[in-house]
Amino acid sequence: IGGVDTYPGKGNYPTRLWLPGEVVPDDYVLPIAEDAEAPTAAVIRVGVYTPPSVDNLPVYDAQGRAIDPSPKIALVRIVPLRAAFYQPQHELNINLDHKVLLIGYDSAPQVPSAGGTWEVTLYWKALAPIPKDYTVFVHLVNEAGETMAYFDRQPLGGDYPTHLWEMGETVQDVHRLPLPDDLPSGEYHLDIGLYWLESGERLFIVDATPSLNFITLGPVYIKGK
Repeated sequence: IGGVDTYPGKGNYPTRLWLPGEVVPDDYVLPIAEDAEAPTAAVIRVGVYTPPSVDNLPVYDAQGRAIDPSPKIALVRIVPLRAAFYQPQHELNINLDHKVLLIGYDSAPQVPSAGGTWEVTLYWKALAPIPKDYTVFVHLVNEAGETMAYFDRQPLGGDYPTHLWEMGETVQDVHRLPLPDDLPSGEYHLDIGLYWLESGERLFIVDATPSLNFITLGPVYIKGK
């Protein structure tokens, strides 16, 4: 989604003049493509090559081990040119541990079918800085309380982890839930929420009685085959 190829110092200080042990500060301005998807996390990679070849020089870590010739040096946040305004089909405004607000959600189709895919779009708002990367869970539950299908992943398919969210930012997060072919017709609901993968610890709904660490969406009727 962006990059630059140039000589050090824009050609004013070629590498053949560098001295052993010398540290050379060098600034680069990377243009970002206007059609780049955002918000998203982006990786900055660097490499050095000698024209006319485009193959990067070998790269080694501090222990002398060979590593990727285009090593990753940073993870950065790419934002849209203009702030987006969202109006969910279903408004909720549910506070999870004073960290994230679930503003609402969309769902399509309105009557899902067994064997199909149910698209659920969640709208999150960051209420505070989030140091951890949380995973979203989406569980389809029948009237008996049994989980019939589920889908767990980080927001935007892992492309925009929560530690990059800024306070006050709203994030549109699309999840596509595959429905089993043998799913019987009937009413179902979704249990959704956020948890930290390393411990499995979920965020709790603020002021919920009894205490709950998931949000229930629905009910919705699903048509069986």
